[in-house]
Amino acid sequence: MIYEITGRCKNRKVVETLLTRLCKELGIADHEANLEIRFVTECGEEGDESYGWAIADQEEGELEIAKTHKGKKVGFLMQMRTIVHEMVHIKQFLKGELDEQGIRWYGELYDNVPYSKQPWEIEAYGREDELFMKCYPFNMDLTSGN
Repeated sequence: MIYEITGRCKNRKVVETLLTRLCKELGIADHEANLEIRFVTECGEEGDESYGWAIADQEEGELEIAKTHKGKKVGFLMQMRTIVHEMVHIKQFLKGELDEQGIRWYGELYDNVPYSKQPWEIEAYGREDELFMKCYPFNMDLTSGN
């Protein structure tokens, strides 16, 4: 996995270490896709209330992390948990579990299923705590710089 972090990102080394560990844990470290992780003021379009989103195909992916949500600053640890959640989606896209449109799971159509019942979201939320605790570099110092 080749990734590039763009946007203003505090604690870049912590983010890079988290990403490296996540890719290994998710079994995508050796995948030859390019991934751009963008830190942005707010995610999505106006009215979108997400902390992040991800999309990918076999060659490239995009992941966006919000620094603010509903006008309030998103804390660093919440941004890191959002990366964990969204990286589960990147794994799903890269391994063909979730299609590029984000509506087919293992080939089965889920276009009218509520968000909380979408199997890809169930997996991402279900693995979020375990992956965060296993992959976050708690031993690294946080800085106020890049």
